[in-house]
Formats: sequence, C-alpha cells, structure tokens
Amino acid sequence: MLKMNEKAPSRISDDYHPVKTEKQTFKSEVAKMKSLGLKGGLQYFWMYYKIPVLIIVLVIVCGISMSMAIYENTKPVLVYANFVNNSTNLENVDDLFEEQYSSYLGEDPDKTNVVLETGLFYSAADTGGQNQTVYQKLMAEIGAGTLDVLGGDKEVFYAFNDKLGESRYCYDLTEILPPDLYEMFQDKFYYMTDIDGTQIPVGIDFTSSQFYSDMQLQANEYYIGMPASGDKNRFLNFLRYSYGLTPVLESESDQS
Repeated sequence: MLKMNEKAPSRISDDYHPVKTEKQTFKSEVAKMKSLGLKGGLQYFWMYYKIPVLIIVLVIVCGISMSMAIYENTKPVLVYANFVNNSTNLENVDDLFEEQYSSYLGEDPDKTNVVLETGLFYSAADTGGQNQTVYQKLMAEIGAGTLDVLGGDKEVFYAFNDKLGESRYCYDLTEILPPDLYEMFQDKFYYMTDIDGTQIPVGIDFTSSQFYSDMQLQANEYYIGMPASGDKNRFLNFLRYSYGLTPVLESESDQS
C-alpha cells in the first residue's frame, strides 16, 4: 500500500516527450531498414507501411481526378451530339471530331468541350433493362438541356416525336432554320404526324452530309434533329459544319 503523500510509480519516464519520442521512433525505423539492406528494407517498409502509403496515394489520385473533372466542367461546350443506333469504323472518333470541330469554330480544343456519343442502341420493341437505361439516359440529357443534336433512325425519331404527339422532344425545324438552311434541307425532312394529322418536320436526312462520310458512320438511313432544350446556335453550326458551310459565331448571330 502507498503511504500518505507517497506518489505512485509512473510507467512513463518523467523526461517523456511525445514529439521527441516520435522522432526517436522514426530514426529507429530508418536505422532498422538501413540495417536490413536495400531489398530487406523495402520488404520491411512495404509490410508495415503499405496501408498508409496506399491511403495517401488514393487521396492524391482522387484529388487530381476531382480537380480535372472540375476543370473539364468549366470549359465552354461547343456542341453535344448523341448519335443513337449508329456506329463507325474509325478509332478515336471523339478526339478526331473534337479537334476538327474546335478548329472549324476557331477555338482551342484544349480549352473547350466537344462531345460526340455513338455507342447507344435503342429499340422500341425491346423492353429489357438495357434498352430502358438508354431511353432514360437520353431523356435525362434532353431534360437537363445538355443535348444539342439528336441523331437516330426512324425508330428513334418515332419514339421521341410521333409517339409523344404534342410532347415531342425535337423542335419544329420551320421555327429554327434560317431561310438559307430551310431551302437547302426542305427536301430532306423527316416529318412526324401530330395527333391532328399535321405533318411537322423534326429531322433532317443526314446520310448525304460530308460529316457522315468523314466519320464513316454505318447506318443507311439516318436523321438529326434539335432537342427542345438544346442550344439553337450549337445545332445550326453543327449542321453547317457537317455540310461544309461557314459557321455563324454568336457575335455575328446577335448582330443579325
């Protein structure tokens, strides 16, 4: 038993100092790895410190990835196109189109975003989960206002226009095409039939375009239209680019 005023023996030395002890531990660990030689030291380090190292690496990678994603999202979008039910023989078609289209508009491809999707396939007759996923993705892009150009065959245009009647998802082309483009494409229109029987042009036959042949797209019958929430200038300039016409920049469009 302890006598009155007698201190209990301490397990920690009176000269204990956390910082000093940590430094001593670090030095002893370094000395231990040196004594094991290069191979043994590396094995020892990996055995005891791999989890902290992996955590640090993961944090750094996630930080870099998030920073790059934020930077990409801040770059202006020149066009966002989704070509459903089509494919190409070209490799890296996205990069090729981004470089060519950015140059067409006089922009730096490293400082802008150009998106061309060609990997989605949709069939109204297919009720499977994958098909519903494609439909929901397109609906989300249209609803968010990110999609400027919708490409598809007659089945796609029927599903997103004729089938929906007044709730169609593509613009009436008579409302957005300037006179020169209307005259140029009026014999290439895809017409949807409204519930009252009215014929409304919502798509343009795209297979004769220079873009279609340059990108080596495969579908024999194909149309493009502008989703109701898309950007008019982006759609029109994509159309001009595809047929080798001069672009109309936003400053020029505002003046006209």
